[in-house]
Amino acid sequence: MAQTGDDRDAKARSLDASLHEQLYYQLYSILFEDIVNGTYPVGEQIPSETELMERYSVSRATVRRSMEILVNNGLIVRRRGRGSQVVSSKPATALKSVGSCIKRTHPDRVVPVKRVVSAQIVGAEGTAARELGVEEGRELYRLERIRCSAGVPYYLETIYLTRDFAPNALDHDFSGESLRAYYANILHVRWTHARQRVSARAADARCAGLLGIAEGSAILSVDRTSFDHDDIAREYMTSLYRSDQFYLDMSLEA
Repeated sequence: MAQTGDDRDAKARSLDASLHEQLYYQLYSILFEDIVNGTYPVGEQIPSETELMERYSVSRATVRRSMEILVNNGLIVRRRGRGSQVVSSKPATALKSVGSCIKRTHPDRVVPVKRVVSAQIVGAEGTAARELGVEEGRELYRLERIRCSAGVPYYLETIYLTRDFAPNALDHDFSGESLRAYYANILHVRWTHARQRVSARAADARCAGLLGIAEGSAILSVDRTSFDHDDIAREYMTSLYRSDQFYLDMSLEA
């Protein structure tokens, strides 16, 4: 369900000139997230340049630069005298599914919220080192996030990037900023393919505590390694889904 204009205004986030990110990029990240999560659904117009200038206290040039990136992402089209309309909720830089996807048992009726559990530099080991093709001990950026809906946590994701690939990742707050936007517009990565494995497992004590379920509960585990146009593994991600909230949907052809 899309939010009303009043809801959006009430939740309007402010921009912070003291942050590392430029104001145009902060505004872009807000609009990007609102389009991807359905706050502004396909077919609907996003606020006008003047409305965004007033809401976020920025210049017209800042708003226009943010809009240009959204256009380049394939998310909106701009028509003179008619405003900017959402044409897709999936950025052109995102990997596309090839026949299966993880779906919510009960789709969101409110905008989901991301919460960062931890963001730190760690030494590569085990599966993360192997999937990223780096030696043990190599510095990796590790991000753990929980996604919640109406205060209920429903999946936990852990993302690994090599530090030389994402040297400034610690400067970003990915509870509000879009990770996909960071990849596309800061790291300029172009994804070409990914390898994904789906399995069932039992939640350990830490996972159970974060997801609000009993230890040993069945969870859906999705491990994905994503590659760029040079066929280099750039991201390794593990997502743990509550089995009472998600299911695997597949399409088959004869």
